[in-house]
Amino acid sequence: MEENKLHILVKDLLPDYIDGLTSPETNKIIEEHLFQCSSCQKALERMKESPSILDQDEKIEFDYLKLVRKRSRRHIWLSVCIVLVIVVSFLTI
Repeated sequence: MEENKLHILVKDLLPDYIDGLTSPETNKIIEEHLFQCSSCQKALERMKESPSILDQDEKIEFDYLKLVRKRSRRHIWLSVCIVLVIVVSFLTI
């Protein structure tokens, strides 16, 4: 039972381990577990070789923010033009 909990914890910590966010003590425990567990070794290899899903999500989010900024600028310019047309029309009357 205790070994199963350790297995689950190590799988959860692998992304942080790859990014170097775990403490030296935790690294030691993870490395000891990786030495014994082929399933976690394979999971670690997959995580290292494949790009993260978050990278793709961040790109989508960045593209969406660019789109929102572009639309906002368009709306601002359109509003300024409309205000200028109204002001000029009142001045000519």
